[in-house]
Amino acid sequence: MYWLLEAQVQAYAISFADFFYNSDGSVGFGAWILRALALIIGAFGIYRFKTKQQQCTIDPKQKKKNLLLVTALIIVLGLGIFLSLEKWSSWYFDAYVVPAQKKELNSNSYQK
Repeated sequence: MYWLLEAQVQAYAISFADFFYNSDGSVGFGAWILRALALIIGAFGIYRFKTKQQQCTIDPKQKKKNLLLVTALIIVLGLGIFLSLEKWSSWYFDAYVVPAQKKELNSNSYQK
């Protein structure tokens, strides 16, 4: 019974990977959607910070400095998280998904 569950998980992993990666391993449509979503969330965070900060009574120089600091923080953290996840997902893809895809392709070619 376990092998059936494992086969289903591998099939889902392969279809999941096909959405995020092209057949040659390059970035797919799903990955671009996630990147765009991350940029939108980051931009919205900066916008929301700026609108909240406008309600404060601190001087304009400090507001500008705070906005620059939060923008830099969002960019640095966002880029760091992106690069970490990109490295991890490419390792995971190479270690687990590619062998499962090859196994599935081989088993499908024998069925024909």
